[in-house]
Amino acid sequence: MKKTVIKQQQSCDITYNKALNRLMTQDYFAYLNDTPCVLFISTQSFYELYYDKFASLIKESDKFYWYLCPDNESINFVKTYNKILVYIEEMKLPVDTSIVSAGNDHLYHLCGALKQTSPYISDFTYLPTSITGFIASLQGKAYLLNQSLTISVEQYVLPDRLVYDTMLNELETKNTWSDDLFNVAKLGVLTNKDLLKLLSREVIETSNRSWAPFLELIIESLEQETTPPVFMLSNISKSFYQLHEAHYLLPSEKEQISFLLFLLWNLKKAEITFDFEGFMKWLYRNGTFNFRLPIQMTTYDIAKVFVDELHRLDQIPYLTKIGDLGVSKAPSIEEMYHVVESYRKIKL
Repeated sequence: MKKTVIKQQQSCDITYNKALNRLMTQDYFAYLNDTPCVLFISTQSFYELYYDKFASLIKESDKFYWYLCPDNESINFVKTYNKILVYIEEMKLPVDTSIVSAGNDHLYHLCGALKQTSPYISDFTYLPTSITGFIASLQGKAYLLNQSLTISVEQYVLPDRLVYDTMLNELETKNTWSDDLFNVAKLGVLTNKDLLKLLSREVIETSNRSWAPFLELIIESLEQETTPPVFMLSNISKSFYQLHEAHYLLPSEKEQISFLLFLLWNLKKAEITFDFEGFMKWLYRNGTFNFRLPIQMTTYDIAKVFVDELHRLDQIPYLTKIGDLGVSKAPSIEEMYHVVESYRKIKL
């Protein structure tokens, strides 16, 4: 299926629920031969399966380059971005080079930043290997992390073309399913209750592990999204890095727990009827999660760094009801203290 999304005066042509191999035989990527140069940027797993196939599509081998990225956790580091800029200079890539990026959300962030900042890149095609990457690319907030895992650079950019074959998810690790499940559920809570209902029904009743049935609702949710709430809420996870005990949680755990704490505060403040404990248990049963706050982190310390980070924003996304967002002022330390205490009492 195909669809064009236009947001903030940028457009993205989406092709989804079609096999990548079939698109290649149907000359979908023929446009690459009309550009001065093509630079592929991908993970090792994608390279091993698709290098020869894409190489055969490019008529002139001297305008075909492939940059292999390191492990996923460091892909959108500033240092990796700088290495690719050096590579572009060393290879003397010309103006109007097209980049084709394949991998999870880290690849979107990295190549989105390249598209916006390099004078040599004019076109950006993204092939996500996870639903998290698909969501991130349509939210359009590309960011680069520094060594302390906080955001150094942030820019708005949609891929010119977004091609999602859900079978590419098989290139990712088993833990990717859990991260994807959490991020789709988060999107449903924040922007589309119908998406949340469908997700709950499909996962529980059919043990479905394909994201194909959800893509229409996900695109609809992100088309209507006027602000990037998922990005803004995930950004608060960096508050955990201000604690000496930060190493007790993985980066993904910091992000997931910070969202759950924020959601619990929001539900209490807005008096929204929602089975928060049941929601946590449903996620826990269907994925591999660690939602527990380490005992080494005190409730007060968590509440303080959390609130300090939120107070850096003038306004924060705020649920008026499930699936609908407004804005609010940040919570007080006292409010957040009681939220953290309530969270700690939940038994999974």
